[in-house]
Amino acid sequence: MRKIVLLAGIMAMCLFGQVFGFATLLSGGGDTIAFTTNVSGVEVLRNGVPIVSIAGTMHSIKIKREKGDTVFVFRKDGYHDQSIILGRSMSPFFFGNILIGGVWGSSTDSIFTDNYMEYSPQQYYIQMTKKES
Repeated sequence: MRKIVLLAGIMAMCLFGQVFGFATLLSGGGDTIAFTTNVSGVEVLRNGVPIVSIAGTMHSIKIKREKGDTVFVFRKDGYHDQSIILGRSMSPFFFGNILIGGVWGSSTDSIFTDNYMEYSPQQYYIQMTKKES
């Protein structure tokens, strides 16, 4: 009887991992990115859309993972715009998909979501430089 319950539990976990994707369930839907600048009052644009103004010199932003490049532009009057493209790396949770769901489980996150990748590094220093008059 114990073997049947154990086998049923293992099969349920495999099915759960295949249908929903391990990395999607455990990644929390995004990453927190910290930006530090050398000046305060910097406006932050994500893919051309203003999202926040950094009041001090440090700010953290939780962002959802997206397919394609994520570009941040940092802008302040009297300073040159600075831009970065967020780096990406393989999420360690992706390997849980392979262990639990095999090829089908690992493809769930890569086809339907972008949670198999995470933004890395998650901290950036932005050096704003003054425009010469």
